[in-house]
Amino acid sequence: MKGDPLVRLDHCIGTSESPSAEVLDFVIEKWVGEFLTLAPLSLVEIRTLGGVGNESNNLPSGNTKCLFFADMIVSYDGSTVKSEDKLSISKEVHDIISEAKKIPDLKTDFSGTHCQPDDSVDTLPTGDVIFGSKENYEFVKVVKKRIDPENRFCFHPFAHLM
Repeated sequence: MKGDPLVRLDHCIGTSESPSAEVLDFVIEKWVGEFLTLAPLSLVEIRTLGGVGNESNNLPSGNTKCLFFADMIVSYDGSTVKSEDKLSISKEVHDIISEAKKIPDLKTDFSGTHCQPDDSVDTLPTGDVIFGSKENYEFVKVVKKRIDPENRFCFHPFAHLM
């Protein structure tokens, strides 16, 4: 994918069990949305981990906790999209994420790696959710501060937590 600049908005959803009809309807009707016509470089990936998702040897967070998950990677060449269309795309993506959070048993942006710098604080997963526990999160913050005291790596997906 190339663009000058390349604009991306990444988000994910998932379920720890087989997806319900409500989740599948949401994926079909909303997740694969009309905004894709305005953002022609976009991808929607829908996957399952099958038996691996049922093993108990999982990482504390991320896709390994989900039997079913879908990524929405909205992407376009920023030089070819009008500013009102950029705002429209961003608003639609945020509306879809807000709607996803209302569906029972549907996890949204559970790993934090799909969070965007412009996501509002109330839509972001917390550090203890992303890293599996409060203790893990506190440990990561201590290590980050020790290794990167000047916060040079501030564009990492977890930067808002650090």
